[in-house]
Amino acid sequence: MMKRWFLAVVPVLLSLTVSAQNNRVVRGVVFDDSRKPMEGVVILADMSGEKTETLRDGTFQMSIPQFSKKITASLDGFISHSLEVDGSYLVFTLKVDKDYEKRLAAQRQLREKEVADSLAQLKKVAQKAEKERLKADAARQKEVSDSLALLKKAAQKAEKERQDAYAARQKEVSDSLALLKKTAQVAEKERWYAETSRKKSVRRAEAEREDMERLRAEFVRDSIADLEAKRVREAKKTARKNATTEYDRKYRNHGLVNTFELSYGYQLYVWSAVFQNSGKRKYGDLSPLQATWSIGYSFGYIGSLSVGAGILYDARTPLVEGDSLIPEYGDFKEHRLDVPVFLNGKIYMTRTGVQPMLSVSGGIYAISRIPLADVGLGVNFRAGNRCSAYLLADFDFTPWPLFETAGKGEIAVASVSYIYAPTVGVKAGFTF
Repeated sequence: MMKRWFLAVVPVLLSLTVSAQNNRVVRGVVFDDSRKPMEGVVILADMSGEKTETLRDGTFQMSIPQFSKKITASLDGFISHSLEVDGSYLVFTLKVDKDYEKRLAAQRQLREKEVADSLAQLKKVAQKAEKERLKADAARQKEVSDSLALLKKAAQKAEKERQDAYAARQKEVSDSLALLKKTAQVAEKERWYAETSRKKSVRRAEAEREDMERLRAEFVRDSIADLEAKRVREAKKTARKNATTEYDRKYRNHGLVNTFELSYGYQLYVWSAVFQNSGKRKYGDLSPLQATWSIGYSFGYIGSLSVGAGILYDARTPLVEGDSLIPEYGDFKEHRLDVPVFLNGKIYMTRTGVQPMLSVSGGIYAISRIPLADVGLGVNFRAGNRCSAYLLADFDFTPWPLFETAGKGEIAVASVSYIYAPTVGVKAGFTF
């Protein structure tokens, strides 16, 4: 099968290849009597059928086989012009066909005559159809009149039969009414006897029902208090169980959690005589801004334990009383950056979506080596199994260093003493 297919396809491919190699390109131009280029003239090669049209400048170009020896240029209203293909640039000149309008007029008259003959033929056909329609209408009218006569006779016969049937039905109705009257009288007597028996039965049943109602009311009065107390206890127990189950399903979040926290505070004013002269320094106006991130383990509704680190920025404006100068040393700088490293524990106080909470942190500031300690009290807002947001009022008990001097504005002793200056602030965080 493959061999036959190959033998059939190979000659075709070879012939196409040879034909493509034997093609040649012919170029030329077409003018009218006044030597103006003509656009849209059809250029046709004999024997092969290849054709093209001239461009706006009258030129053309086409590829034809070697066996095509003649090319013809033609356009409606002009006399066709043929030239032999000899390899040179072909120039066609088309002359106006003077008999073209006459031929068009003759063709138009012929078409008009054909149309008139067709209309006459259609008129004859319509007249014949109208005559046949009138004949059919007359026959149909006769059939209708005959049918109406037959229907009239049938209606008269049906009316007589209906009257006879009506008289017979009236007799049957009168007989049936007499029978029904007798039957109704018998049924009324039986109904009276049945109603009397029913009333007696109802009175007996009513008496029995009253006795049962009385006994049931006595039983209910004795047991309703015990049943109500038991129902209340069971309802409270079920409500507590359902509330716990719903909370654990919605908010239980045992596992690792991340916390991002942002805090801002204000250090309380602290008075301290740190200079040896009579001047006293007033410390305060410390505004720490702190951002931290921590990772830890959540114990569900109980709380969490985590470790973290962050960055602290604060600005301090010391105030001076007397004539003492401010020593620029250590934590006395007006702006400070530090890195807090801490351990944090949170305790939740209820099993609700909005939980009072207690936060305790302890650690150290890595750059200044100052201990870190703060306690926060606020509210935790749960949003899902692992997500919650909280807001705390924070109390920071970090000890800040103080320095002593012997002279006016000069640091004589570099020993450091610490003073506990609480910072009051706000913390906001998000756990996920």
